[in-house]
Amino acid sequence: MAERQRTAAVAPKGHFAVYTKEGRRFVVPIAYLKSSIFVELFRWSEEEFGLPAADRPITLPCDGDFMEQVIAELGHAYGNYGRVLVHSRTERLGKSAGL
Repeated sequence: MAERQRTAAVAPKGHFAVYTKEGRRFVVPIAYLKSSIFVELFRWSEEEFGLPAADRPITLPCDGDFMEQVIAELGHAYGNYGRVLVHSRTERLGKSAGL
């Protein structure tokens, strides 16, 4: 069972997963890493939460509504490159990610 949860938490090829401060999961194309907004969000994340470790996912210091806006803007800028997957989590990060 734990192995299945870990597998489900892995992002598809060409994508990466991030979580918002309230635990919503976003799986977005790697191409978005080049955007200035993600660079800034990662910097803020490091300041607030420290560097991600193997036992916990990347958490961004914003809420899901803000991330949806960022994703929508980047989708337009990148010509809707890839499909962005959004998974709302009602559980806390550690429980929902099987950690």
